[in-house]
Amino acid sequence: MKKEFIGYYRPNEEELKELWEHCLFIVDANVLLNLYRYPKEACSDLLQVFQEISSRLWIPHQAALEYQENRLTVIAEQVAKFDDVKKNLADAQNKLDTEFSQLKKRHSSIKPDNLLKSVESTFGTFSEELNTLKETQPDVSSDDKLRDKIDVLFEGKVGSPPASQTVLDEIYKEGKLRYEQKRPPGYMDEKEKSKSDEKSDYLYGGLLFKRVYGDLVVWNQIIDKAKDEKLKHIIFITDDLKEDWWWIVNSSGRKTIGPRPELIEEIYSKADISHFYMYNSERFLDFAKTYLEIDVKQESIDQIKDISQVIGSRNVIVGRISSHSKEAEKVEQAVFEWLKTLHSADQILTAPYADSPTDFLRISSSSGSKTGYGIWYIRFADVARSKFNQVYQAFYEISEGNLNEFIFIVVIDMENRDRIDAVLKQINQPQIPDGVSFLPGIIALDEVDSSLAYKFTPLSELT
Repeated sequence: MKKEFIGYYRPNEEELKELWEHCLFIVDANVLLNLYRYPKEACSDLLQVFQEISSRLWIPHQAALEYQENRLTVIAEQVAKFDDVKKNLADAQNKLDTEFSQLKKRHSSIKPDNLLKSVESTFGTFSEELNTLKETQPDVSSDDKLRDKIDVLFEGKVGSPPASQTVLDEIYKEGKLRYEQKRPPGYMDEKEKSKSDEKSDYLYGGLLFKRVYGDLVVWNQIIDKAKDEKLKHIIFITDDLKEDWWWIVNSSGRKTIGPRPELIEEIYSKADISHFYMYNSERFLDFAKTYLEIDVKQESIDQIKDISQVIGSRNVIVGRISSHSKEAEKVEQAVFEWLKTLHSADQILTAPYADSPTDFLRISSSSGSKTGYGIWYIRFADVARSKFNQVYQAFYEISEGNLNEFIFIVVIDMENRDRIDAVLKQINQPQIPDGVSFLPGIIALDEVDSSLAYKFTPLSELT
C-alpha cells in the first residue's frame, strides 16, 4: 500500500538517516529573509550550519529573486520597530507623568517626585540603549553585511532563470486551475496577495513575474532540478507555514503532520526521487544536531521558534498540541520542562516524527533506547474516541523499531480533578497494546515560577 499512497507516509528512521546523508538541501526565500529578524547569535548559528553543508546547498532562481525583491522591505520593517518601541516608551512615560501629577493634587501625603525621577532615569537609559542598537542595525541605505555572507554562501548554487516568458505563462495558466482546485502549493497566496497593497507583478531580466504564483514557480523549479540532475534525495527548508505547503489536521488542536501528501506524490511521480521531506528553520536546526552532528545552541533554536510563531500567527502557527491555542502551548511547555527535569541526562527532541502522535522523543544517554511521548490535554474529563487511534499509531512506531516504548501523558486541568476517575477508567482499557502506557497528571498554575505559567505534576506524586 505504501507504494501506491507514498504521499501519506513519512520516512522512517533509517530513511531519514539516508536522506540527511545524501540529500540536496534546498532553501526558500523566507528562510533567508528571516535571518534579518533573528538575534545575532541565532542568525550566526543558522548560517554556520548552512556553511557546513554548503556543498549540498541550492536555491531556486525564483526563491533567490524573491529574497532580493523583498530584502529592503524586511530591513525597513526591522528599523521601524526601534521607532515603534521608542514611541511606546514615550507614551508610557507621559501617561505616568500625567497620572502622578493628578495624584499629587488628590492626595497631599503622597509625593511621587522621587519615583518620577527614577522612572525618567530608567526610561532615559533604555532609550539610549535603543539608539545604540539602532546604529548597529543595517538600514536600506547602508552596506548589507548579511547579504554579503549570503552571496558567498550561494555562489554558484542559484538555479537557472525561466527559459522564456512562455514558460512562466504556462505555469501561471496551470496555477489558475490548481488554485481553483486548492491543489498545493501557493493557493493560499491568491487571496493574501490579491488584497495586498504591494504591486502584484514585477519585471526582472525581461520577464514578468506574478507574485501570486511565486510558490508554484519555486515548486516547478525544484521538480525540474530533481529531474535534470536525477536527484534521489531532497530536503526543502521553508518558513512558509501555510496549509498549501503543510499537511495540517485538527484533532484536539491544530497539528502539522508534514509536507502535503499531494506534493510528495507529485515530486515522486514527476522526478522519480527516493525521499523528499520538508522542515522549517527551527526544526531543520534541531535535526541538524542529530543527523549532521553539528553543535547548535538550544537558545538559538528557541529564538528562531519564537520569531517563527510571531510571523506565522499572521496565517497559521505550526504547533505540536495546538498551534492556535495559547493555553495548550503552555501545557506543552510545562510537560517539556517536567521531562527535562526528570531525565536531565537524556536528549529530548520536540515532535521528531511529523506524522505520528509523538510530541517528544527521549533518547537515553545510558542505553540509547528511545521513548516517545504524546500529550493528551483533557479539558472536559472525556477522552475523544479519535484519540485512541493514536494508540495504534504509537504501537506501529514500536513494531517498526523506531521506538522502544510510548507513553501518553494524559494532562487534566485542575478544574476537572474531581472527575479524574472517569478519565482513568476510559484510558485503562485491556486492548492497549504492549509497549504503550499512560501517565496521568494535573496541570495547574505554577505558584513557584510564574514565568512558566503552568506546572505539570504526575498523579502519582499528588497527595
